[in-house]
Amino acid sequence: MYKASIENNGDSRHYATTRHAGFVFDTEGKGVNPIDALLASLCGCMGHYVRDYLVDHQISHNGFTIEAEAGVTPDKARLAGIKVSIDLKDVRLDDRQAAEMLKVIETCKVYKILKVDPSVSVSLADRQASGFLLPDPIDMARVRSGDSGNPQEAAANGRTLKGACLTRIQHRRPALAPRELS
Repeated sequence: MYKASIENNGDSRHYATTRHAGFVFDTEGKGVNPIDALLASLCGCMGHYVRDYLVDHQISHNGFTIEAEAGVTPDKARLAGIKVSIDLKDVRLDDRQAAEMLKVIETCKVYKILKVDPSVSVSLADRQASGFLLPDPIDMARVRSGDSGNPQEAAANGRTLKGACLTRIQHRRPALAPRELS
């Protein structure tokens, strides 16, 4: 399962944690813009499949570049479209190889998500009711420092330490109006 979370400490930065790494999002220039990160995710996913194709077909290469850019709709509510360019540098594919590679690239999960327009469920929850889990800021600091804490102590306090430290919460609040990303 794929999983990511962010933690905000009051300023414009959002500290992202994924299964294998962490990085900073920011809409005011102190980190990666979330839209840029989305495009980078698409490039990274496609890059995985480009490299696999080249290696599986024993095509010698010295790397490649994938660039993605996106426009926004006139109302700035969403992306208008994404254009991806793959530069294989010195590698020259024949028509059959190029068609095969594009077919392989289309198996990229991020590409499929963006192409199919899946549903996304969003809810706002707080710490007063049971059933849902949110990152505990104290435990998230432990995770970032490499200290996962004591599992027995965490269990006694109603927490679980499975991949990330979580705190029980009780009910959902109504969603707030979204703010546009810069």
